[in-house]
Amino acid sequence: MAMLRRWPCRAALLLALAFFRVDGTPETHANALLAGASVSAPAQAAEAQALAEAQLAARNAKAAREAAAAKTRAATEAVREAAAAAEEAMVAQARAEEDARLLQASALAASLNASASGRHRGPHPMILLSKGRGGSTVVAEVISRFAHTDPTMIRKEILGHGREDMRHPSDPKKTMVDWFAKKTAQHPRSVLIGFKWKPWHIGSKAYAAAWDWVVEHDVRVLWMTRNALDELISSTKHMDAQRLLADSLDSLVRASADEPHPQPYNAATPHPNPNLTY
Repeated sequence: MAMLRRWPCRAALLLALAFFRVDGTPETHANALLAGASVSAPAQAAEAQALAEAQLAARNAKAAREAAAAKTRAATEAVREAAAAAEEAMVAQARAEEDARLLQASALAASLNASASGRHRGPHPMILLSKGRGGSTVVAEVISRFAHTDPTMIRKEILGHGREDMRHPSDPKKTMVDWFAKKTAQHPRSVLIGFKWKPWHIGSKAYAAAWDWVVEHDVRVLWMTRNALDELISSTKHMDAQRLLADSLDSLVRASADEPHPQPYNAATPHPNPNLTY
């Protein structure tokens, strides 16, 4: 208990010594504490301001990242919507072209049926215009069967088969007139007679007289078209088939050349088997 009573006295004595100067006056330590506090206050304020500025910069960077991400998402969605719209437009165009072809075929079939049901006046001339790889061969055969005529006639290309072949025709008008006359005599009960015309150099002077004759004699002209993608696919398949056929023929020729050919019999040459007689 005596020691506990001494502790307050000792604490008071220590505090008194701490506030005395070297020469015996107090305030030395208190002044030092006040000076340290006054010096550290601006530093703390600067540190707080720097921390606030760093936090503001972090918030601004986060907002910028979020804005950039939003712009990227918006651009991606716009590209996706544009692609979907383009695909829908292509599908709609393909359907419209298919509907137009079906309407043309239906109108032609109706015309053929109407002509067949009425009084027969002989076959009517027609021309099927097509650049090729557009399905004209199948259409020509269908028209021929509706017209009760030769199924291979309308698909014949009597004026040429390609650009170079049709560049300098001899007399396309005479060729066409003779063809119609010949087919009319061969198929007098048919509804239609005609041929397929590939429209290469169709506007040149060499074909002017032929077109004048077509107009004067009311020749029906059916112009077949096909979208570019289908033509490209058909042309590629056609070229691949020709290449495969050529490769097969080359392989057969090489194999035939490599095989030994039998030698003709010569009576003067002794045979390895003397018992074999010819």
